[in-house]
Amino acid sequence: TLPISRKQSISAGLYLVYVDAISYNLPPLLFLGGKQKHVLTYYS
Repeated sequence: TLPISRKQSISAGLYLVYVDAISYNLPPLLFLGGKQKHVLTYYS
């Protein structure tokens, strides 16, 4: 899940540095953002 930042507490640049740091040295990945709801559902 994509980390959510508070607009007043952190700048956009610092937020991107944070997201880059937590995904550093990982294989390609996709962050998904939602509002406490399921954003990807799999039915078999």
